Amino acid sequence: LNDIYPILEQSHQRPLHSHSMLRSFYQGERALSQRQVLEVQKRNGIIGLIPSEDVINNPKKSREKCTAGLTRFIKSLKQVSTLLGDHSVGIGSDIDAPMNFLGPDDCLNQPAFSDYRDMSRLVDQIKKTGVQLVTAREFLNRCPSQ
Repeated sequence: LNDIYPILEQSHQRPLHSHSMLRSFYQGERALSQRQVLEVQKRNGIIGLIPSEDVINNPKKSREKCTAGLTRFIKSLKQVSTLLGDHSVGIGSDIDAPMNFLGPDDCLNQPAFSDYRDMSRLVDQIKKTGVQLVTAREFLNRCPSQ
């Protein structure tokens, strides 16, 4: 990833990281480091975070209150949105991925988001937080193909 940012800049393209998570929430190779997030910020890019229990730290190991999937996912969206600005964060989903979606969240009084039929309900919950997700149209306008 670090090698591709100069190439994107040379080509006047913005970085897009989809199906990602922040390394502060998931200590995996696929997760974005703080440095990579800052590169996206510098280049007005977009990050799509995947709504899955598989890429959110195990809440049972956390001492934080309200660490269930949806609460934790919204926290990650807010963190990216704060760094990148409105309409720079989205939901990076894959309808045929063999991943767990988000479990029930007692703090938000929400049942599980068990499959992709729940996506519109997930988007509605995110909108209530004030996080402004990037739309497909905004993405296309910001990341034109040459």
